[in-house]
Amino acid sequence: IGAVNLMSVKVFGEVEFWFSFFKVATIIVMILAGFGMIIWGIGNGGQPTGIHNLWTNGGFFAHGIVGMLLSLQMVMFAYGGIEIIGITAGEAKDPATSIPRAINSVPMRILVFYVGTLFVIMFLFPLYLVGTNGIPFVLTFQHLGIAAAASILNFVVLTASLSAINSDVFGVGRILHGMAQQGHAPKVFMKVSARGIPWVTVVVMMFAMLIAVWLN
Repeated sequence: IGAVNLMSVKVFGEVEFWFSFFKVATIIVMILAGFGMIIWGIGNGGQPTGIHNLWTNGGFFAHGIVGMLLSLQMVMFAYGGIEIIGITAGEAKDPATSIPRAINSVPMRILVFYVGTLFVIMFLFPLYLVGTNGIPFVLTFQHLGIAAAASILNFVVLTASLSAINSDVFGVGRILHGMAQQGHAPKVFMKVSARGIPWVTVVVMMFAMLIAVWLN
């Protein structure tokens, strides 16, 4: 990850594209498979599961209001990262066109990848059982007869984690560089490579993550 961020922004973008591709493809397949079970009973012996889990067995608040409030910390984490769009503006090829286009696509992506996935999970599984019998993604693929579902999801989770780290190093590196330019961080963070990469901040971030891993 450190090497990727020390190269050009183009390399970072290419690596991030492939990291994201695996998780996006998995989510789309999961949504389609889920609707196949809900409507036609595919993988469920031909018996459609329907959408009754939305209001039965506790519905949206299977664990009460407290359960919903406790889940917000994960929700906030899941939505983090959108700000990276703004950070890339300084290095985008045509920011006047590409940045607005990226921002305008965010609501649709949220509806498909977040809301769509959640609805499929809520349709298929009683909410009070979610997380107790396994990961919903794994269970959905296992219903389709994919024995290696757990291994596939582990690979996707790994690439998603690498994607998150990759984006964090990129974003925090640029933020520290900008803070240094404004006098709010050590001036050494202003140093950039011949390709315009704030290499000092990238190196600092990598050391910080290594320390965090060691402490963990």
